[in-house]
Amino acid sequence: MSNNRRIKNNQYFNSKTVVVIQPPKEEWEQFIDIKKNHMNNRIKRPPYPHITLFKRFYHYTHKDFDAKIELLKEVMGNIEPFEVSFNEFKIFHGNNRTRTLYLEPEVNPPDSLDNLYNELKLAFPECVDDKEMVFHLGIGFFKSPKEAEDCQNKYQSVWNPVIFDVNEIYVNYRTTDYTPFIPRLSIFFRDITESSTTLYDFDHDFFDGEEYDISSFTNNNNNNNNRNRNRGNDNNNNRIKTKKCSFFQRGKCKFGNDCKFLHE
Repeated sequence: MSNNRRIKNNQYFNSKTVVVIQPPKEEWEQFIDIKKNHMNNRIKRPPYPHITLFKRFYHYTHKDFDAKIELLKEVMGNIEPFEVSFNEFKIFHGNNRTRTLYLEPEVNPPDSLDNLYNELKLAFPECVDDKEMVFHLGIGFFKSPKEAEDCQNKYQSVWNPVIFDVNEIYVNYRTTDYTPFIPRLSIFFRDITESSTTLYDFDHDFFDGEEYDISSFTNNNNNNNNRNRNRGNDNNNNRIKTKKCSFFQRGKCKFGNDCKFLHE
């Protein structure tokens, strides 16, 4: 098994930690007002606006996390800030009849986002997805072309264009499939006068010392499934935790109750 394959199979390197670009917090409301009504039912977490760079990254408890963050800082030190704007709704054609509504980032200078991603790929080949990268901010998932086209026209007619400077990337994490992604830290680009890294105190600092109120970011598509989800939680936990945690047996597991393996 290749080294990259071993890393991707590691419970400390998974989709609960991601690397993204986010609009400023004050711009979130317009995105979330749309996203929360059209989430894919397979996604249980609250929605948030983002452009994904890496869909999986090293968990903050991973033994190499600090070293990987230092490498991220080195890469970001070579990146110039750039401008992103969201003006136009477009549609991805999925399998069969499914469609994804998204906002395409317009970048200035035009190659800046590609250059950023190419630098990240060189530094972290183990984090690169096999699929071709198409930068986008997902807005909604639809099971019929007509529904997607109707919503495209509806939202385009009332959309207020969003434009902002990108001068940092975020390393976000979540504890379960149902909890929101929270910034663990942000890493600034070259020539930013602030410190090169901001470490957030989990769900407090990013939201100015206040708790992250997920009630306003609820995925409405999943509201009707809450009863079934709660009823099946115990069974799901038993079904997921079928193997013993080797780290726990050696006294080294840092996940506690969030670990997907048995502690016994």
